[in-house]
Amino acid sequence: MEDERPASVLLYLSWIGALCGTLLLLLGDVLPVRLVFVRPETLFLCLLEVELAFVVFVWPWFIPSLALPDAPARGSTLRLLREVGLLVVASLPPALIAANVSNVEPGDFLLAQALLWVMGAFAATLFSVGLGRRWTVGAWYLLGAFAVSSVLPFGAFIASSLGVCDLTWLARISPFWAAERGDPFWPVLVYGVLAVALWSFSPGQRRIAA
Repeated sequence: MEDERPASVLLYLSWIGALCGTLLLLLGDVLPVRLVFVRPETLFLCLLEVELAFVVFVWPWFIPSLALPDAPARGSTLRLLREVGLLVVASLPPALIAANVSNVEPGDFLLAQALLWVMGAFAATLFSVGLGRRWTVGAWYLLGAFAVSSVLPFGAFIASSLGVCDLTWLARISPFWAAERGDPFWPVLVYGVLAVALWSFSPGQRRIAA
């Protein structure tokens, strides 16, 4: 457990630093260029997008150092899921400040927190299964995350602009697109189901490779 503490400390410091730094930049007006998209009503959305970027693209790289090498795969996954929950709890103070400024409804706020946890849980479960089965997950995950987050929404936008077909339903699985549209239900459902499926697929007694 002692070897995991530096990684945990670095994870939480990076997480809190990213969120507090974002709020300071958005509220402090310290940048030489004014961000026209930052308004009181969009502050919570801006913070949520930063949280999603961290959970989707930064959090997975902490997973190998946080996984338990001597525990069953499912036991290690449970620890990672707990870490994701602690990240969401640690983000509540700045998130509540931003939600108060933006007048976000309680239901929308809770759904946004659920989106963060589900995205983190999906990555944790995927990487845990990959470690347990000695798969090379990192590069493929990064490629898939980029495609889902940006390529699918952009492709849907191009197809709609050209009048080819309506691919909005495909863009809905992008957490960033869904957050921007205020409709994170589908990503929560899709990645929640995938996380449960991966959990069922993970070996119960196979140990994760060191």
